[in-house]
Amino acid sequence: MWESARGSGTLVLGSLLGEGGEGAVYAGASNSVVKIFDDEHITRHRKEKIELLVSHGLEAKGLCVPSASVKNHLGEFVGYVMPKASGREFQRTIFNKRKFEKEYPDWKKTDLVDICISFLEKVQYLHSMNVILGDINPKNLMIDDKKNVFIIDADSWQVEGYPCPVGTPMFTSPAMLGKTYSDDLRTMEDELFAVATMLFMIVMTGQFPYIRTGTDGDMVHLIKEGNFAFQYENRNNRDQPDGDWKYMWSHIHKPVKDLFWHTFHKEGKRYNRRPPATEWLKAFMAYKAYLADNRMSFDPMSNDVYPIRPKAFRPDTPLQDCPNCDRENAIAGIWNDESEDYFVPKLCNKCKDAHPPRKTPYSRPTPATSDCKDCARKSQENNSPTVAARHAPPKRTAWMRNDCASTATSRSLPTTTSAGSRAAAWKYPNRTRRSSKPARPQEQPRHLPQPSPVHRPRSASGHGSRSGSRAARCRKPNERKQLCQHSTSALTIL
Repeated sequence: MWESARGSGTLVLGSLLGEGGEGAVYAGASNSVVKIFDDEHITRHRKEKIELLVSHGLEAKGLCVPSASVKNHLGEFVGYVMPKASGREFQRTIFNKRKFEKEYPDWKKTDLVDICISFLEKVQYLHSMNVILGDINPKNLMIDDKKNVFIIDADSWQVEGYPCPVGTPMFTSPAMLGKTYSDDLRTMEDELFAVATMLFMIVMTGQFPYIRTGTDGDMVHLIKEGNFAFQYENRNNRDQPDGDWKYMWSHIHKPVKDLFWHTFHKEGKRYNRRPPATEWLKAFMAYKAYLADNRMSFDPMSNDVYPIRPKAFRPDTPLQDCPNCDRENAIAGIWNDESEDYFVPKLCNKCKDAHPPRKTPYSRPTPATSDCKDCARKSQENNSPTVAARHAPPKRTAWMRNDCASTATSRSLPTTTSAGSRAAAWKYPNRTRRSSKPARPQEQPRHLPQPSPVHRPRSASGHGSRSGSRAARCRKPNERKQLCQHSTSALTIL
């Protein structure tokens, strides 16, 4: 049995169409359906709200609002009758890029604007009847091939003092976050935040307004923060999402873009006084007229759902097809304020991203050269020109090279006074003369190569005696020896 403001009558349920968490939906008469609640979901609160909606007599195309309450043979409330919706949910079509391109490959931005207009017309009507939808989300909206929007789940709407008991955090205003949906009534400002969010996500095919680069996806935190990252006028936000999203935002009609920015950004003029449905409807009607006028919409890519470049700067901006992928109008000139002229790239953004320029191979820097062989060898191992230059030995004069060679030779060769001993030392440079004196510690490191033989300086008498060679090596009693950092050879500074 059914009852409405127009009368009552008997009702015969048709085939089962589907089941949910609250009950089941059956086919009804004359393009209508019947929702029957489970026993545990039948409450006095729900019964009174549905009877109130029925008494309002709400009728509009696309509104699946209760038109009659349903009672069983005992006269007990069990459900309601509503118009049948057609199409598919926004969540499975418009808000999914892959499915959207597959289901509607020929749709343009104008088609998305038509969907916004259809949605706003129904919202405006409900607001005029003092009805707040409350739980606006892509699962409660459906779209058919003719771009007709259907709003379902009407039994959760907020009517007078009956709150909407459910909600979606992504469409919840900052003031409503943290509250209990079933205990707190939503204000019109809360409702208008959800309306603006839905309009933005329709135009951007599912992108959340507060998404930005480097976030962890915490919707509640992003909404409370109020940082709308999309670029607006002279405000350059480095957290703006990359890729198709920034190009889509660039091509949105300026008046609509103004409303979005001032509504979502915490510094916007409409952040606490959001635009009503009538203002949004007027803006999107102008958006549709803008796309239809080629003189106003001078960039042909502005009507594409997924543009691949920013909007053209002015009507005289040069537009070219990409020579690599043959996309039409894929290349737009970039204005340069200094030269007051346009720079035209060779490839479109998609082709440049697919074929990035090759980087030159990295070559290891050549270490600084040094006269000291030991220091130069260590610098090459360090592979740092700065370190090699910092630790390079001072410039050596002729007498310094002779003393360095003499010192190195005296360490590796035994000191002899006879010609035979000297000859044996030159032939076998690694052989040392036995001596009763203990060897000096660390005189000659084993890992260093033996220096090449050089002539020792002779004494004034011309004989290579022990005293003569020592006099040649040490000409001052208070000599100062300076060691190179990477060498154990001693350089004698006179």
